[in-house]
Amino acid sequence: MQPNIMKPSSIYIILSMFFLPTLLFAWDENSQIANLFKSSQTNGTFVLYDIEKKKFTGYNYARAKTRYIPASTFKIANSLIGLVTNSVSSVDEVLPYKGDEKPLVPAWKHDMGLRQAIKISNVPIYQELARRIGLQQMKEGVVIIDKNLKIVHSNNSFIEMLGEEAKSIDEVIPGLIGADLKTLLPFNIYNIFSHVFSTGENVLN
Repeated sequence: MQPNIMKPSSIYIILSMFFLPTLLFAWDENSQIANLFKSSQTNGTFVLYDIEKKKFTGYNYARAKTRYIPASTFKIANSLIGLVTNSVSSVDEVLPYKGDEKPLVPAWKHDMGLRQAIKISNVPIYQELARRIGLQQMKEGVVIIDKNLKIVHSNNSFIEMLGEEAKSIDEVIPGLIGADLKTLLPFNIYNIFSHVFSTGENVLN
């Protein structure tokens, strides 16, 4: 029997063009997650952030703080946005294959749900998911910042989370485009974020 996977009620993803190289709060190395990676003989990392406790739980801290481009890991975000926006009813809803007659990976050439597609990184299936989500809904799930910590793209959920001051700025600068994070984040959080972003230094030790 497949496990029941609940839809998240909301999603908020921040993408940096130069990916944040380390983590800002406490880190808890999870042995259960570690065993999953080790039993599958996979070299990777997993990070879960508890917004109330301001604590990270995961596996392989050294890899988690290393810079990599998002690449196929964005399929995770793509999946979550698809579920939240009801672009798919579940991870098992079958999406049609609309790719090339001879795809790069032969196993891609099948209709399948996200549960199966993510295991083989099925690009054509995720392209179909992205078409269903649409550009506007995809943008609502993502905030993008540049190397100078200025907002390139934002959304209403992010502005609501930041509070009244951000809402006031939004009235003058729609979407906070070009706004400096220094004007939006608490002073101490911004300083840590800025320092880590520019140096890559591990501030948890």
